[in-house]
Amino acid sequence: MRHACALAAVLCLAVAGAAWAGGSEGFGPDEQEDAGHPYFGWVKDRDGNPIADAKLTVEIKAGTIILRTNDEGHFHVAGFGTNVSPDDVKFTCAKDGYKEFAATKQVASDSPNASVEVDCIMVKQ
Repeated sequence: MRHACALAAVLCLAVAGAAWAGGSEGFGPDEQEDAGHPYFGWVKDRDGNPIADAKLTVEIKAGTIILRTNDEGHFHVAGFGTNVSPDDVKFTCAKDGYKEFAATKQVASDSPNASVEVDCIMVKQ
């Protein structure tokens, strides 16, 4: 239990600066490597138009993290730790007036720090 609490605290600190739509600016090479897989992507409608300020709920074993897209519907987070596999990360997207239509998650390579692209398509309700 102590390990899980410590991991949750580390995740909150590691993600806090980059979780919002801004990205990972300010992370040096060591911090980026310790963060594990970086995640990025877009939330768009079926016509490809970006959806600003969409909410992405990220579920991992240590807890739940909320991300938001920027004005271009983009988000980026440095990672959730080297021990978190992309297979164990679940994203759901939400925005008032929309519902999630489809979501994809693709790892760029087998590298332990390969980026993961997550894209959500939403439709108006």
